[in-house]
Amino acid sequence: RRSSSPMLPLTIFSIRTFTVANLVTFVVYGALSVSTFLLTVYLQVQMGYSALAAGAAGLPITILLALGSAQVGALVSRFGPRWFLVAGPLTMSVGLAWLSTVGPGDSYPTKVLPALVVFAVGLVLVVAPVTTAALLDVGPHLSGTASGVNNAVARVGGLIPIAVLPALAGAGVGGAGLDPGYGRAMLISAALCGVGAAVAGVGFRARADISG
Repeated sequence: RRSSSPMLPLTIFSIRTFTVANLVTFVVYGALSVSTFLLTVYLQVQMGYSALAAGAAGLPITILLALGSAQVGALVSRFGPRWFLVAGPLTMSVGLAWLSTVGPGDSYPTKVLPALVVFAVGLVLVVAPVTTAALLDVGPHLSGTASGVNNAVARVGGLIPIAVLPALAGAGVGGAGLDPGYGRAMLISAALCGVGAAVAGVGFRARADISG
């Protein structure tokens, strides 16, 4: 407030699209971090996957992000981020709710993979639009600052829920293992995505062309 050239001018948070985009980033990336972390551990502890197999199980997410993010980014430039950031988190929540039902004995191709694909499709609809929204109205002189803040929010949004949410859900490795805390944690993550969709739907104004 007192510096003529602050590293982070607090007035940037008065920009509606920037603030809403960061709120969406925080809750959705929190859900993303918790769910991918817990799923990887669950596949090993409860379903007997090796560490390599559990890591490879998440490859569909990476592949779909690589294939779809550029295309979604091009569409955002035409239609704006609002409905992508409503549809994306809602789709992620469906995938997470599906993943919450995964258990020992379930087949990867018929149970885990379809849920991961649904989750990944939702994530593709989020990643480029939320970054675009964070930079939408800040102007060129603050674009670097806005990008840095959004990246920091994504990192913090991932760390805090990983530290807190599994414990609140009762996920542990003793007794019954990660069950039933795993399922509860995934459902909470799904609810977080729903919160992100609601914030986006209410917070962003409809816009047909973000270049205008």
